[in-house]
Amino acid sequence: MLPDRVLHTFGVRTDIRTRIQEDPVSIAKVIEVLAEGSSIESAIESAVEEAGRTVRNIKNVYVADMQAIVRDGKVKKYRVNTRITFVVGGDD
Repeated sequence: MLPDRVLHTFGVRTDIRTRIQEDPVSIAKVIEVLAEGSSIESAIESAVEEAGRTVRNIKNVYVADMQAIVRDGKVKKYRVNTRITFVVGGDD
């Protein structure tokens, strides 16, 4: 029997017993992707888009590091070092 703990994710409460019944065991992999863009958001989107060309079932992206490239005293572009998680063999 599972404990009566509750998982909190972005303000949403999900009972652990319900999640385990809904989500069978999955195999996930993590890849590291470096990308750049005109903003932090566009750099992250670029990383996910590039990974999505060869990887299916991307579930989340973790930004491990950020960097701003400065030229002539102004920020010209942003770089992000991301870790992208995807489920192997998933159907969605």
